[in-house]
Amino acid sequence: MGRKASHVALECALQSHPNMVILGEEVAASKLTIFDLAQQICDAVQARADIGKNHGVILIPEGLVESIPELYALIQEIHGLHLKGVSVENISSQLSPWATALFKFLPPFIRKQLLLHPESDDSAQLSQIETEKLLAQLVESEINRRLKEGTYKGKKFNAICHFFGYQARGSLPSKFDCDYAYVWVYLCTC
Repeated sequence: MGRKASHVALECALQSHPNMVILGEEVAASKLTIFDLAQQICDAVQARADIGKNHGVILIPEGLVESIPELYALIQEIHGLHLKGVSVENISSQLSPWATALFKFLPPFIRKQLLLHPESDDSAQLSQIETEKLLAQLVESEINRRLKEGTYKGKKFNAICHFFGYQARGSLPSKFDCDYAYVWVYLCTC
């Protein structure tokens, strides 16, 4: 699958027609923050609730966290400390002030996942960082805020997250996969 999995999310979106799909490359190019993404999702949830549809599906690629600028910078800083031999228990105390503030803001489960030792190729364990659960938590907080303000009229927000990374890697290639690989091989041999 490689480090960028948005092509898998895009293929899934073409096959399943979700209500929203987030592509890492678009997030990176637009320099969207985690809060921008949460706002976009909230706006989509609210728009659907306004027409009586209190359900929906959002596809998020594995490794999206690496496309979000502030989280990518935090991962890089943590990775640098890993390389310097700083123990996992001491990494949070060695972060820069902005990284410390962001790290403390994140839920404990994300903090723990960010501190995992790098993979054998020295890259972060992106498949272990549950970005979908982080987004669900931020969206739930924003929806609850909108409920209190009276701007959201839908039902209580209840996200159900599921990681399909292993299923996506274990399936037979689709026609899109075959065409995509053919184009890359052709481009690389030219």
